[in-house]
Formats: sequence, C-alpha cells, structure tokens
Amino acid sequence: MTTQILRSKPKLPGIAVCVVLGLASYWISDKLDLSFMDALVLSLIVGIVLRTVLVNGKQLDQGTKWSGKMLLEFAVLLTGASVFIPDFVDRGWQIAVFVVLSTFAAMLVAYLVGNKLLGLDPKLTALVGIGNSICGNSAVAALAPVIRANSSQVGAAISFSAILGAIQILLLPTLSTTFGLSEFHYGLVAGISVYAVAQVMAASSIVGVEAATTATLVKLSRVILLGPMIVVIGVVFRRSGLEQADGAPTRSLSSQLRSYVPWFVIGFLVLATFRSFDVISSDVASTVRDTAKILFSIAMIGVGFGVNVRDLFKSGPRVVVTILAVMCFMIVSGLVLPRILGII
Repeated sequence: MTTQILRSKPKLPGIAVCVVLGLASYWISDKLDLSFMDALVLSLIVGIVLRTVLVNGKQLDQGTKWSGKMLLEFAVLLTGASVFIPDFVDRGWQIAVFVVLSTFAAMLVAYLVGNKLLGLDPKLTALVGIGNSICGNSAVAALAPVIRANSSQVGAAISFSAILGAIQILLLPTLSTTFGLSEFHYGLVAGISVYAVAQVMAASSIVGVEAATTATLVKLSRVILLGPMIVVIGVVFRRSGLEQADGAPTRSLSSQLRSYVPWFVIGFLVLATFRSFDVISSDVASTVRDTAKILFSIAMIGVGFGVNVRDLFKSGPRVVVTILAVMCFMIVSGLVLPRILGII
C-alpha cells in the first residue's frame, strides 16, 4: 500500500492541475452554452496554452500523461451507457444502411485524401476520419489510445475539426433553401455530416423541430458505430504494425491479440448492451453521460499539455483539406443516398 502511494505521488501535481482546469473548462462551457466550442475543445486549448507558457512543466508531466490516457479511456467506457441501439433500427433498415454506408465510406475518403493524396500521417488520418465520420471529439479521444497516437496528433484532429465544424453550423442551413429540402431530409443531411452532437443541434434546430429530431437520431446512430469502428481500425493498424508508438519495441503476439479489443471498448459495448435492454435506465444513463463529459474535460487538459504546437501547425493545411473532403462527402451522401435508398 505504501509503495503504491509513493509511486502515485509524482503524478499528483499533474492530476490536480488537470482536475481543476478541466472542471473550470466544463463549468465555463456549460454556463455560457458554447455550442461552437464544447468543454473538450476548451480543455484542449487550455492544456496547449498551459504547456506553451510554462517554462518548466516537467513536474506535471507524469500526472498529465496519466490523466490524458487513463481518465480518457474510462470516460470512453462510460459513454456506452448512453447508447440505445433500438433507436438505430426503429426508423427502418434504410436509415441504418444510410448511416453505415456513409460512415465507413467517409473513413475511406479520409484515407484516400489524407494519407494517399496528401501524405498525412496514418494515425492523424485515422483520427480525422473517425472524428468527422462518427461523433467528433469523443471518437478522436476513443481511437487515440488504440492506435497509440500522440498528443499533437490528437490536438490537430480535434482543434481543426472543431473550427471547421463551427463554420459548418453557419453555412449548412443554406442547403435547405438552395435545394428545397424538407425538414426531414435536411435533418438527415445535418445528422450525417456535422462534426459534434452540440453542433448538430445548432445546425438543425435553426431549420425546425423535425429537422432537429431527425438530425439527432442520425447523429446518435453514428455514435453507435463507434465501438465497431474502433475495433476495425485497431485490427487494421495492428496487422500492419502502424499502431506502434515512435521508438516503441515490437510487442509479443499475445499482447497484440489482447489489444485488438481494448478494455474500455469492451466496457463501452457492455454498457451499450445494458442500456439497450433497459438494465440501465434513461435517468441513470443521463447521469453517467454527464459524468463522462466531466472526465473528458479533465482528460483533455492532459492531452493538450502534451501537444507540440509546432507539430500542430506543421500538419495544419493537410488536415484542413482532409476534413473538408470528408465533410463535403458526407453532405453529398446526405443529399443523394436517402433518395437512392427510398428514405425520402
């Protein structure tokens, strides 16, 4: 017991900083209702600024790294409690097919444009792809430890996606009048193409109640695919050896097999199953979801503290082009695929 306390002591200053600043970021985002910048993005920015202004922050390194990994993974696990799978199929198999096809195709677009065309790092490409095809910051945070992405890659994926997502809120509603879309059809477009849940609500509620309801359903359907998508990407990276961190030794076969489905992804899927069978009630799910958001805010301080600003901006233009390619693809998919599938 004493040994464990001594081992934990060097982490305490960094953890304390993450907790205080993370809670403050969550409170500010919640009280000011910042739909264009949720608590995760704000925490990430605060962490990056803190690392930049501190001349000597080595005493915080152990704690911030622990927060940016362990708390992040546990927060991902908790989000499974808010996933209600029946919502995914209640509106018909066509919407399910629409979401699955659009989501996995968007990952392919990210790979072809980001990695193959622009030479973007495979890990950063995957983070950009999953963030913009699934559920924004949470998806990026969930995938990062699986493929062993570094903090600068996470920071680039989240920061640029969040900025472009905020701009999308302003421009997307013009499609409703330009193409004469019904509220239902516009909801499909907004739900499949907008980056984060809060941004989906902001971009769809402007058009109408039906648009907002439909967009939310589609967005949550994308969230349900987070677990399967992480498993697929994890398998691809491990089979190719791309998940190895820079300078990391090659892991044993048994270690690689155990990491195909990380512990927190298993937990995510278990909680999603419990929620779908009402073992976890909607009230409890809401409480767990709020707790996860707080943990995400704390963890992102740690992630931001590890970001190298030079690396962030060095890959900036290629990240932006990749994000725009995925966004444009998702918008076109939302406009065209529902007609092909007979949804509208």
